[in-house]
Amino acid sequence: MAEARSALRSLLRSVNKNITAVNGDTSFRKYVMSQIRSQVEASRITSDNKTKTAMEIVMNAHAYEQGLKVIRNYTYLADNITAHRELLQSFSISISKNHEDLRALSENTANRVGLELPEVYKE
Repeated sequence: MAEARSALRSLLRSVNKNITAVNGDTSFRKYVMSQIRSQVEASRITSDNKTKTAMEIVMNAHAYEQGLKVIRNYTYLADNITAHRELLQSFSISISKNHEDLRALSENTANRVGLELPEVYKE
């Protein structure tokens, strides 16, 4: 249980740092919490039943491990998307699709190597 709590806290920290802090919207954090809560409620309902067979115990342990794996993977994904974006920005690689930004980036790159863009591209 402590391992699950640690993984969930890590995921929420990552969501707060990489998603909520960036756009100021807490809806993704609320979605994550609702999904976790629904999984916990589903497991409580099944655990309230009478005695379980050995197969049911193994299936529940497997589902628990899979759930932890999913939480860790989402944490890893959120952290690494942010790290990737920061890396792109540190190398001045534009990640926006704005036409003017791409044109300015092309001009800067051409000037850096001692070239000029043709007149067609300057417009």
